[in-house]
Amino acid sequence: MRRSRGFVNYDIWLVLMGLAMAAAIIVPAVFRGVRKAHLRRAEVTALRLIAAAERSHHDRTGVYYDSLPFALPDGTRLLSLRADSTGWSAALVADSGRRTQVTCGVFEGPPMLAPDSAITSAGRIACW
Repeated sequence: MRRSRGFVNYDIWLVLMGLAMAAAIIVPAVFRGVRKAHLRRAEVTALRLIAAAERSHHDRTGVYYDSLPFALPDGTRLLSLRADSTGWSAALVADSGRRTQVTCGVFEGPPMLAPDSAITSAGRIACW
C-alpha cells in the first residue's frame, strides 16, 4: 500500500474555490461600507455648514434661514429644512446609486423639531 505524500491537485482547487467564494462575499460588503462612510462624511460636513450658517444668521438677524444660502455638495440633496422662531432642523440624503443611501440630520431648539427619532439631542448630527 502506498502512502500519500503532500497535496493532490484536487485539494488545492478546493481550497482556492473556498477562498474565492469568501472573497466574493466579503469584498462587495467592504466596498459598500467604504462608500457609505464617504457619503456620511459629505453629509456631516454639509450639516455642519448649515448649522454654522443658521447660528450666524440668527446672531445677526434674530431669525433662522428657511432656505439654504449656499449649494450642497454633489450627490447630496436637502430632504427637509424647517425653521421657526424657536429653532431649526435639517435633513440631508446622499445617494451614490447602487442601493447605497445615507440620511443624516441635525436640529437646534425644542425636540419636536428633530427631523427623525434617531436624533435625540439638539446640535448633534445623527445618521440613519
